[in-house]
Amino acid sequence: MNKKLLSQNGHRLTKQRCSIFEALDLHPQSVAEIKDVLEKKEETVDKTTIYRTLEYFSQLNLINKTHFNGVTAQYELASPDHHHHLICNNCGSVEDVPLNEKLLLAQVKRKSNFEVKNHSLEFFGLCPNCQ
Repeated sequence: MNKKLLSQNGHRLTKQRCSIFEALDLHPQSVAEIKDVLEKKEETVDKTTIYRTLEYFSQLNLINKTHFNGVTAQYELASPDHHHHLICNNCGSVEDVPLNEKLLLAQVKRKSNFEVKNHSLEFFGLCPNCQ
């Protein structure tokens, strides 16, 4: 999904929405990190506007919300390909890692007879720069 799709579907593409969308293009980020990115670009957007915009984007399925380590919510642009994350415990960097999940989900189903509807899987450790 992209900004063009947002405007093509009749949704207002304000300067603030555009800026928040662009900030999310970097990597998964918290509201505080998004605010920092915008301030570095000398754009003034209050936290309430960021939260409302993120909720709006979420309703339109343009972004995903995750909780790494169960703490602060992180937001990222929605991707057509399901993926997971590698999170560095030292510097906090986040990297996407696509996995073929068919085997794992088949094992879960076979061993537990549990029908998975949704899941989240993150890996925590040290990135190459922090090792």
